Amino acid sequence: MLLSQIINELRAGAPRFGGRVFGAAEFAAVPEAGHAPVASAYVMPLDDRAGDNTSSTGIYQQNRDAFAVVVSVDNTADELGSVATADQVHVVRAELLAVLAGLRVSADYGPIEYEGGMLLKMNRARLFYRFEFGADWELHASVGTTDATRQGRDLAALSPLAGIDIALDAIAPTTPPAPDGVIDARLSIDLPPPT
Repeated sequence: MLLSQIINELRAGAPRFGGRVFGAAEFAAVPEAGHAPVASAYVMPLDDRAGDNTSSTGIYQQNRDAFAVVVSVDNTADELGSVATADQVHVVRAELLAVLAGLRVSADYGPIEYEGGMLLKMNRARLFYRFEFGADWELHASVGTTDATRQGRDLAALSPLAGIDIALDAIAPTTPPAPDGVIDARLSIDLPPPT
């Protein structure tokens, strides 16, 4: 999933952050480098969970991409964090859900679903809370898409089918019945070129 799309959606649809929505590779760098005014949000990748291949002739997998939105809210009024967690986190969650829950980032992904949240860190100035989201996608030999497998690329590279030639060796009435190695009939079918 392109997390830049999530960032753009939050910048446009979550006014609480005033455009202060950024990308981050992991949370460890956010408290040190992220000195944006509160409230602010940081979108970062989480799990990329792959399902089992269910195809016997190629690749077909149901997968899930997960990401987090880590929010930084003001904690100066309450060093214990009870006001920040009880009120601000609840309000921020509602705003995130209004923007993200059910959003389809592309035709390749199912709707984004909320997966939960947790407190990450708190100090006298800020409280960091992580909200987790995910969306399902399929991996298959789809020709012409960005998620095509090697099988899909190989199939796309084949020349168009121009025709079919059939040679029939009928089963001879022997014991046991079996083909006798003599071609009994032939059929050739020429196909029109693809348009």
